[in-house]
Formats: sequence, C-alpha cells, structure tokens
Amino acid sequence: MTQIVVDRSMLDKMQQATDGAEFVDESGTVVGLYVPSLPRSHTPNWMPPPLSDEELQRILSGPRHTTEEVLEHLRSL
Repeated sequence: MTQIVVDRSMLDKMQQATDGAEFVDESGTVVGLYVPSLPRSHTPNWMPPPLSDEELQRILSGPRHTTEEVLEHLRSL
C-alpha cells in the first residue's frame, strides 16, 4: 500500500474527523475516503464490532457451500 505523508495542518483536520471523511478535489469530486484508526472503545457507530476468536472459529468450522450451490438454492426460492 502506498503511504502518503500528511503535513501538520492536514493531520489536525483528519484527527477531528472521528467518523471518517471524504477527500475531495477543488471541484468537489471525491478522490478518496479516510477512515481513522481508532481504539475499539471509539469505534464509529456505522462499523460493526469485530468478531471474537470464538465467533470466527465457529463461522469457519460451519458448513461451506460453493457459489453454484448458493445460486441453486436462491433459484429454488
């Protein structure tokens, strides 16, 4: 991933955007998104909570289906 060094002024603006921000050019066209790296206690409301190790293992150990099996099931509904 490319790293871009921001100056102090931009860093101050980014730190105030606790729920993220859009980067736009002079004409207002969105050129990127900023999602802050925050501790879990400050997770934005729109972001789902992270999975626990136990929940992840439960999901991974469950039944698996191919794309074709899923599509066949959806067609049967």
